[in-house]
Amino acid sequence: MNQTYRLDKDFEIIGTWILPGENFSKGTTGKLAFYNGRLKLEVYGNLNRNEDNRGIVYIDDKLGYEENIFGFSQDGFTILLNINHQIKYRQNSPGFDYSEYLVGKCLLMKVNYAHFEYTLESLLQYIIDIGINNIECTSLQFSFKGINNWMDSTVIRKKTKEKGISIFYDFEGFENDVFELPKYNIQFTNSVICQTTNNSIYEEYFWKLNAIDDLKYTLDKYLHYMHSFKDLVHLFVESPTEYTFVDIDIAFEGKYRNSIKSYYIYEQYKAEKDPNITITYNEIKDKFSIMLENWFEKNNRLNLIIDNYLNDINTNYFSDSKLLNSIKNLEIYHRNFIDISDSLSPNEKLEEQKKLLKSFVVEHLDREFQDRFISNIDYSPETSLSKRLTELFNKLNENMKEKFFKEKNKNIKQSIKSVVYSLVQTRNYLTHGDYKSKDKKIISDTEDQLNITSILNQIIKYYIFYELDILDDHVIDNLIKQRKVYG
Repeated sequence: MNQTYRLDKDFEIIGTWILPGENFSKGTTGKLAFYNGRLKLEVYGNLNRNEDNRGIVYIDDKLGYEENIFGFSQDGFTILLNINHQIKYRQNSPGFDYSEYLVGKCLLMKVNYAHFEYTLESLLQYIIDIGINNIECTSLQFSFKGINNWMDSTVIRKKTKEKGISIFYDFEGFENDVFELPKYNIQFTNSVICQTTNNSIYEEYFWKLNAIDDLKYTLDKYLHYMHSFKDLVHLFVESPTEYTFVDIDIAFEGKYRNSIKSYYIYEQYKAEKDPNITITYNEIKDKFSIMLENWFEKNNRLNLIIDNYLNDINTNYFSDSKLLNSIKNLEIYHRNFIDISDSLSPNEKLEEQKKLLKSFVVEHLDREFQDRFISNIDYSPETSLSKRLTELFNKLNENMKEKFFKEKNKNIKQSIKSVVYSLVQTRNYLTHGDYKSKDKKIISDTEDQLNITSILNQIIKYYIFYELDILDDHVIDNLIKQRKVYG
């Protein structure tokens, strides 16, 4: 699988470009450039040419927007450009007109029209009719920055011989790991690309996504599952990672049952840091199946927490903002998982007492006051931040509590109570501007804020891993080691 066009490599493509409904014989020459993560189309002419019945050409020189632009490249690719904003147009006389478009996303399709039931124009019209996101695909392959380090595996071997060192690929012990999610009818399979160029060898691991049966899914659905998978990986890489390639196989029914190899290019976030691997794939390989199932099942409730967490550890903003964000993440977790769990297991004795009170109200109070008293009986007060943090901290592994909270001359329970009090007072002060008195134990020193934030972030990961069902002694020890100490 040779990756001709990738998201981590700049490229330029010379081609002929048209708007929907036009013929390539009347196309305009131009260049599609992908540079530093941005797509730009330069057209040596104007795509917006209108010709009347007398053959006179009118040119619209207003900057505009084109939903789709089509191209055919010098190396035989059929190209669809989607979401195109014209940013420059210049008329030159003598000379030729010049236009520039910023492109949102691009699909490069390698089509053999000699064995294909669509013509070039009919294929493009078909894609316009259904929309690029609704193209049906049989599979999707993707990789991302840092994947080799995360997989923690290699098929490259080195052997010393009499005449020197031999370096080669060894696939004898390599097996593809397949993880099925029957509820979603999808499966993830890992594999590796190996290439030899200029007296050097290269490998890159990647993941393939496809339906368990013969069903086909839209590009939009495949991309959703792909992004969700990479969000999960972020927990072990601890930094935003960009994709290095996204390839899709587009399905077409008919006499030849063609599957078109296509490359998906779009503008994406460029990570400035190298990935920081905290737990490798090999360390959690045995639990990866159950982890994937739990992740997809609980994704909606965990997503915001993980987004906030990654934002916290990978952006440079004030330490008090980082602290507030980590407290908020613990609050969100408690609301989404513990509050819900409690609501599903109501206190039966309390409910019986409520019924008795309601009966008394109905029998003995005037009707005009009954609704007011009944609503007060049914009222369920908001769980305080203090209670949320105390519950979360007390449920931690004993070793974590000892390492994270133990204060001199205090037992664990007293130490947790002290930390919770400081966090609540600090949150109230930073959020509401409460009066800062000496007895409130507000965490205001920058190093202290960074230290407690580092602890809270590891606690967040502890509970995420708990929900994914991958907590064990090794993972917990790793969380304790990942705690950063400032000062």
